[in-house]
Amino acid sequence: MSEGKTTAAERDEGLFRLALSAAVAGSLASLLNLLLYHRYPLLTPEVAMVTCVLLAASLAFAAVTSKVRFAVQALLAGLLVFLLADWAADEWKVAAAIGVVAAIAYFRMGKGLFRFLATAAVVIGLTSLFGLTERRDPATVTTRKVPAPDLARPLIVHIILDEQEGLRGMAAMDGAPGLAHEVDRRLRGAGFTTFANAHVRYHLSVNSMPSMLNFGLPDSGHGDSPDGGATGPARYLARLSDQGYPVHFVQSSYIDFCSDNPVASCRTYWRDDLAGLREVDLDATSRARAILVSIGRSMRSVLYTAALWDVYAVGRWKLVDASHRIQLVNRGDAGAINSLLELQRLQARIEAEGRPGEAYVAHLLLPHFPFALGRDCRVLPFGEWRISWKRHAVAERQRAYGEQVRCVMTQIERLYAAARRVAGDDVVMIVHGDHGSRIGRRLPSGGVRRASEQEKLHNFSTLFAVALPGQEPARREEIVAVETLLDRLSATRFASLEVVESETGATIEDKRANGARLDATSLDWTLEGTAASE
Repeated sequence: MSEGKTTAAERDEGLFRLALSAAVAGSLASLLNLLLYHRYPLLTPEVAMVTCVLLAASLAFAAVTSKVRFAVQALLAGLLVFLLADWAADEWKVAAAIGVVAAIAYFRMGKGLFRFLATAAVVIGLTSLFGLTERRDPATVTTRKVPAPDLARPLIVHIILDEQEGLRGMAAMDGAPGLAHEVDRRLRGAGFTTFANAHVRYHLSVNSMPSMLNFGLPDSGHGDSPDGGATGPARYLARLSDQGYPVHFVQSSYIDFCSDNPVASCRTYWRDDLAGLREVDLDATSRARAILVSIGRSMRSVLYTAALWDVYAVGRWKLVDASHRIQLVNRGDAGAINSLLELQRLQARIEAEGRPGEAYVAHLLLPHFPFALGRDCRVLPFGEWRISWKRHAVAERQRAYGEQVRCVMTQIERLYAAARRVAGDDVVMIVHGDHGSRIGRRLPSGGVRRASEQEKLHNFSTLFAVALPGQEPARREEIVAVETLLDRLSATRFASLEVVESETGATIEDKRANGARLDATSLDWTLEGTAASE
């Protein structure tokens, strides 16, 4: 063999090194960009674990690439570029186009393409490290000047709990025995009047929230998309402002209530903020798994692969879009943790700054899935997190939901006590949900017409409880929409909630079910222990 020639083994080794360097540099630069975007500390055990996983995947990629034919190498090079672009880009079609271009370029550049990719990734990583890329704050606060509050008025605290099922719905949960009774007992023990048969007219937040805050009037605004958006003007918030209350709103990044409404201040917390994982007592392995799932959630290729696997595992075809959104997108969501932290911050804020004559309104993604909290508000290991649909039996999901609800009730009790320390007995506190738990076999987007009686109940039954100055706690049995309750309560300037007759002919409408309308009074509001089964 002549000295100037390279053997096949040497060529394979050179290709292996270049492919490995491209995969390692690309994946680590992407990870670095993700962590810095979330302002997540880099030198942590969980980041080391995630790095090891990415290194192992890079080794596997390089090993395979160095042993296959040239045409397959081109396909693998295109796949690598596609995955990295899919991780970084919002539009998967753009990522796919970039991957195709890279595969074609490999036929001209050969393994030099990997050298180029590695160099580009290093440059991108250094750019992120030196602070030249975007960082996202865990929360943003906006304020505007408003008149000083009238200290003769009560302090109003209004909490909207996302996915908080009502007493009647919780009573029909086999997996959470005694939950409805406990919630009712605790709220009334704290001084609240509860409405056992309260319900909403929509079972999606982007529809139910604008409807409730506009008292159910026909021209109520709606969210821009199933993924959130702005709600538009809200009559309830305008009424608070007209009555002289400076409104301080707390919202998640999911739905914007502030842009089109007269609020004195608006705090928007980022529901997906990974840095929230560092503020709670959670083991490093769970944090690492949450970060890995967050990576997968940002990649359409991974989401649709998970959806196709779900189709195979279930054994029958389902809508891939709905499947991937539920199966993976929501599984590693840090929303419950960040919402718990935000609820605790709200309590501290009211204790430090709250005054009579002010109104604090908050929409929090609690007890919304994932069900990651124990009844003592301890964050569970990642493997014990549950979501509303699939993967586990209905009773198991209801059990996990019930534990998270108990945690939320503890926080509500503490918040009410804190408000009373600020304003004495002159406190109005309203707590209600925006829809039910929606735990069942069918996804809400599938339409409620095919749902069982229990599933309808778990979609539309929602909590409503109110504590008013001088009010004796009670349990009310009227079948009534939250829209009606908020309208009548605010119309009295929060002085009383007059007797509400059971609504007749009130409709629960699902705007995604081809205009289907359900009569609220047609549901069996007396269901006990008949939870939906698999």
